[in-house]
Amino acid sequence: MNRAYQEAGQRSLAKTLRTSGVLAMSLALVLGLWSWPGLAAGGQGDGTAQASSTAQNGPVVVTVNGDPITQEQFYQAMEERVGKPILDLLITEQLIRQEAAKEGVTVTPQQVDDQMAQIRSQFPSEAEYQAALAQNQLTPELLRYQVEMSLLVQGLSRHGVTVTDQEVTDYFNANHAQFDQPAKVRVRHILVDTEQEAQDIEKALTGGADFAALAKEKSQDPGTKDQGGELGWITQDQVVQEFGDAAFKLKVGEISQPVKTQFGYHILQVEERQEAVPAKLAEVADQIRQTLLQQKSKDPQAIIDELKAAAKLDFKWARYADLYTAPAAQAPPAEGSETAPQAESAAPAPGASAPGGSPGTPAPAQQPGSSGK
Repeated sequence: MNRAYQEAGQRSLAKTLRTSGVLAMSLALVLGLWSWPGLAAGGQGDGTAQASSTAQNGPVVVTVNGDPITQEQFYQAMEERVGKPILDLLITEQLIRQEAAKEGVTVTPQQVDDQMAQIRSQFPSEAEYQAALAQNQLTPELLRYQVEMSLLVQGLSRHGVTVTDQEVTDYFNANHAQFDQPAKVRVRHILVDTEQEAQDIEKALTGGADFAALAKEKSQDPGTKDQGGELGWITQDQVVQEFGDAAFKLKVGEISQPVKTQFGYHILQVEERQEAVPAKLAEVADQIRQTLLQQKSKDPQAIIDELKAAAKLDFKWARYADLYTAPAAQAPPAEGSETAPQAESAAPAPGASAPGGSPGTPAPAQQPGSSGK
């Protein structure tokens, strides 16, 4: 039990949601709070831990070599270890729901459905999605509950916040370059160790040799040679400068002279070209609006701290009276468990991601392809 609570509470699904910018602002807070098994339906549990027999001190949960562990022992140990953090999360949930009702902040099933679909889209397959849930002690139902709470917190943080059309326009004008689509070329290359080898390949290609066949035979880039040297679409800042400069000077179909980089000598050929496309405000206005809303939003933790400070709490159990005046009892870290991952900052400024945004895109100052040579 201790291990399950610790892993579910601290490991949560934050690491699988980092790319979900819509909720990133509140995930760090909410996923740490509502990752406790059995609380997705209001703290009632799933009712599966029913005793199958009774002993003198109450129902028995399990016997160990004939010796019983009773329901009373089980509940007492659970309360001693995680009673305070669970009570804190239940109070927090109640305060959030009360404040949301007071301010008219609601979350519709469709909003939750949309966010669940966005989360699922981050995984290449259903198997990987289910594995991530299992690794974090989550079920789809509990994840859905977390998403709902996250959206409520986000709604409170944005309550009363407005972004005008003029603010959107001003942001666009001040950050126009972030939204422009840069020029791209689809390129293939052959990498060799010496200039003489590169010159020989250039001569063979200009004489009519097949580029793909030569790449498979001669190239020293294991990341592209088996694909006939195909690197795919690149922007100039995604590759080392010498490679980028040469590629963007070539006409479609043209073979380059040897290009020296830190990796060796390249022969390039551009197969297609797309010119730069200036961004249009209408195409990115919604993205900008979300960024500005996020920048203006109130910190979710500050909201909860204020709600707790203003709440009238009447503790009927004296042992919990110091819940917010003494350090809360924490379950000790489970052996081998991970530290809770930090949620990323709420969405990055529009256009801040690498051009193309696809995994495996060559980063600036890296060798074209994926050889890592």
